[in-house]
Amino acid sequence: MDSSAARGTWVVFDLFGVLISSGLESALDELVSALGRPSEEVEEAYRSAEPQFDRGEIDQEEFWSLVLSALDVKMDWRALNSVVLGSYRILPDGLALLGAVTDLSNPVALMTNARWSWLEQLGQEWSLLRRFDHVFVSSEFGVRKPDPSFYEMVERRLRTDGKSLLLIDDTVENTQAAVDRGWRSIHYTSALVAEPQLRVVAPELRLPPYVAAYSGVIVPTLDGTLVLQRRDAASGTPDQDVLSVFGDDARPGETPDECARRGLIEETGYIPPKLCALCVLGVPVSVNRFKSCTYFVAEPVEISQLSIREGSGLYVMAPEQAVRATA
Repeated sequence: MDSSAARGTWVVFDLFGVLISSGLESALDELVSALGRPSEEVEEAYRSAEPQFDRGEIDQEEFWSLVLSALDVKMDWRALNSVVLGSYRILPDGLALLGAVTDLSNPVALMTNARWSWLEQLGQEWSLLRRFDHVFVSSEFGVRKPDPSFYEMVERRLRTDGKSLLLIDDTVENTQAAVDRGWRSIHYTSALVAEPQLRVVAPELRLPPYVAAYSGVIVPTLDGTLVLQRRDAASGTPDQDVLSVFGDDARPGETPDECARRGLIEETGYIPPKLCALCVLGVPVSVNRFKSCTYFVAEPVEISQLSIREGSGLYVMAPEQAVRATA
């Protein structure tokens, strides 16, 4: 991308845990097997050597030498290097969020704790780096997040201040360090949560409109259980034969609240006296498009107040059972 992208709010993405998986987490089981040590010891040895590697103070061989020495293991470091590099996986929802941000040419940067020797291989494999106007790698600057000097260097390179910078990162310490310098930030747990947050935190960003809207209603009973429906198994029914909350896609001009009430009435015959807004999620439907999903909670009901009008049945479950059943 052109580094002279129109100035505005820079959206600064973290890499690991947002766009691709974390190497240690995704490779841990295989590293434990190869090294013959408990996972806690492997993780401690890896994380102890990682800061020096990320800052560019040691190379790949030296990094693994420190890990092997801490674990008192002798083996070819290149085998371990291959395990980690081969474990990385693209996170499609994170890439969908990046696609939504770049779709209308908002300037984007990558700010990651990483080493060029690994990042270049991953970048070539997935063509990730070319999607950013600027790439900031900790090993290039000799500092890593959450060191404030790393954030200051990004500001200088982009010739802007914190007011025009927004960090999306999966580590709380990193997002807090950004806030401390006057940046805006989003602690990334999933694209479902981050996408609507982005619209609230940075309303000036140009983002694609939602392709559709959905409203869902969680219905509790008086004894604290939840009521779910099983979707029709008929061909053409979305998510057929699975358990779900009640709800429907919005019709033109329908507000989320109106859609939620209509869906609940059509599916159960129950007219809710009150719905409490719970959350708004952004569900990726393509590489750069999202569907807005608004969820409500109804007032507790007697199960006798509900009838089966759509779907193949009603199911009453404890909340933890309901989460497992619909996950």
